[in-house]
Parts: sequence; structure tokens; C-alpha cells
Amino acid sequence: MKNNNAGSEFQNKQIPFSKGSYITVEDKRVPEQFYIIIKGKVSISRVSLAAIQDKKYELGPGNFFGIISAMSGHSQIETAVALTDIIVMPIRQDHFNKFIQEDIPMANKILLDFSKLMRNLNEILSELTFKTSTMVSPRHLFSVAEYYSSQKQYDIAMCVYRKYIECFPGDGNAKLAKQYMEKISAHVKTDLQYKKINDLTRAYPKNAMIFCEGEPGNELFIIKNGMVKISKVVDNKEILLAVLSKGDIFGEMAIIESKPRGATAIAYEDSQILAVNNKNFDQLIKTQAPLVSHLTSLLAKRIWVIYKMITNTQITDPLGRMLDMLYIQLEKKRVNLNIRKQFVFDFGPKELINMVGLTLADGGVVIQKLLKYKYMGLEQDKIAIKDMFEFFKQANFHRPKR
Repeated sequence: MKNNNAGSEFQNKQIPFSKGSYITVEDKRVPEQFYIIIKGKVSISRVSLAAIQDKKYELGPGNFFGIISAMSGHSQIETAVALTDIIVMPIRQDHFNKFIQEDIPMANKILLDFSKLMRNLNEILSELTFKTSTMVSPRHLFSVAEYYSSQKQYDIAMCVYRKYIECFPGDGNAKLAKQYMEKISAHVKTDLQYKKINDLTRAYPKNAMIFCEGEPGNELFIIKNGMVKISKVVDNKEILLAVLSKGDIFGEMAIIESKPRGATAIAYEDSQILAVNNKNFDQLIKTQAPLVSHLTSLLAKRIWVIYKMITNTQITDPLGRMLDMLYIQLEKKRVNLNIRKQFVFDFGPKELINMVGLTLADGGVVIQKLLKYKYMGLEQDKIAIKDMFEFFKQANFHRPKR
């Protein structure tokens, strides 16, 4: 490690492994800890990516592995083998807060590596599942402003028009946007600009727009107090995606992937929100380590899910893919599969078809086959497993073999 001041508590717990040792094994559960390499080299492989990109890569001193499993609380997504005699420093998940406060550069490195891995896996999943990638255009941001104006939500419409002109001053509709702003200005009654409390904290009044779908993003947000509404305009309708409250994190995907915002965030009530960027991240670690730990866990869980969905695309049998996708959803919720009890999902056949990337016509045929299994069924149009143990055996049969 470059920083030797990571704390004696951690430095004194270094562990040696001899050449050829398997430290982590893909799909296996391990203690909730990850490893930082102090000395030697480690080979990392991910079986499900072997047919897509290089099968293995090497890590050396200062690198880490096993962190996705440790911080997500799920099974391993990589196998780590000692290429030489090595020395590693284990970091337990429940000690992560203290560790990152004592080694801020490593905290930055972890989130940077998470960013690269998530971007890579998202691109792979998009290509494998949907055969394309989507990008929100400036015109979409303009159309969102038009929508709010048509709904006579002039305060919000003014915010979106302003964001549109700030982000895309050279776009073809910029002049028209300014004309619309002048037209609705008489109807704008509330100043919805945030007030800066300090380098991290902003105060947003009720109905203030934090960000809009389609605009570029370079910050993530953490709710200190208050509530935030996450929504999206689809087919000239506003779809409510979530209502978030104290401690929730949002907007992280734009800063991780450097892509336009995929949804709109509006203060549901007067709220204080931490706005985090590369400049103030060190300060966040020093003053809000538990929130950084929460963010790391959140990203680890998302990476784990993306990897499992990539694994799902490697299953050639559509029925097997559906069974495996249900298995993944149960793993996410940490449901006990070794019991003979019923479990009802919060989605139905149509959503399951979309998850595995099938057309409604092809997926409908597979759903009929799925529901013929005696342990499968529907409860109020939701997918249901009647016997978890029987499902576990059948799903395992279809899953890729390591």
C-alpha cells in the first residue's frame, strides 16, 4: 500500500498465503471481509466474463479484491488465486468506516475502481441484453420543460428551461426556450433556488428541482433531512419512481457513469441535502464516514446484480434464464431457499419477460412453460413460488456450472 498510516489495528492483522492458494472462489460465500494486497501478486478471474473479455488479470501491492462480496453481503463474483507467496490485509465490512477515515486515498481508489467496473459491466449487459445503448438527448430535456409547462407547473418548468439553456446553449431550441421562459415568468411565484449552507450541504425548498432527467451530472446526493421525489416523464406523463427520505442516496449513477441523468429529482418537502463531488469527497469521508460506507455497499450491491444478470445472459435455454433470474431476485433479498414455504415476488410475468430481454410473444410462451411446474404459480398477477426448496433444486440445475 502507498499509505502506511492505515492504522496499526489493520496493519497488525496481515495474513500470508502461499503460492497457489485460493483466497476467494466465485459463487462461494465467505466471511464479510475483503483483502488489500501488501506483497506479491494475485490472479483474478470471473468465469461468466470468460467468453466476453480477458479471462484473467493480475493485481499487485495496493490493489484489493473480494470487496464486492464483503460490502454487498452476497456471494463472490470472482476467484482470487495467489500467483506468488503473498501477504494481504483483511478489512471487515463492519470495520470499513474506521478504515476509510484512516486511509482516505484507498477510499477514493475503491470508488474509482467501482466506477470503472460498473461502467464496464453496464456496457456489457446493455449489449448482451438489449443489443444497444441509450443516451438522453438535449431535446428530451427541452420536452420535459414543455411537459411541466403544459401541466401549469410553471415553477418547475422554469427550472428545467433554465437547466436546458445552461447545459445546451447552442442547441436549436435554446432561443425558443428563452421565449417560453419570458412567457411563463409572470406565473412563477416561488423562488426554488437552493441555498448553500456549507461546502457539502444545501437547503432545497419544497418543489425545488435538484436535477432533471437529461442534464449532465457530476454530483451524487445524500438526504440529510426531508424527502425527495424521483420521477420520469414518459409518453407525456410523469411516472413516480420513488420517494426517498433521510439517509437515502440518489444521483450516483450519473457521476459513476458520466452519463445524463436518467430521472428527475424534486424536493418533496423542505430538505437539506449533501451534494458530493470529487472536490469535497475527502471532506465527506472525514465527517460522514457511515454515509460513505453506505454508498460503497449500495454500489457493491448494484455491481453484484449487474454481474449476475450478465451471467444470466450466458444461459441459452430461455426457461433456464427465467428460473435463474428469479433465483437472482431471491439472492438479492437474501431469502432462505432451503425451506418448503411460499414466496410471492413484487412483479408479474411481463416484468420477468423484460428482465431476461425477451419479446412479449416469445416470453409469453416461456412463461406458460414456467407456470406448468407444480412449485410455480401466480398470486394476484404476481409470480409466486409455492415450494422454495423444489424451486432451488430446479434453478440450480439450469444455472451455469463453475
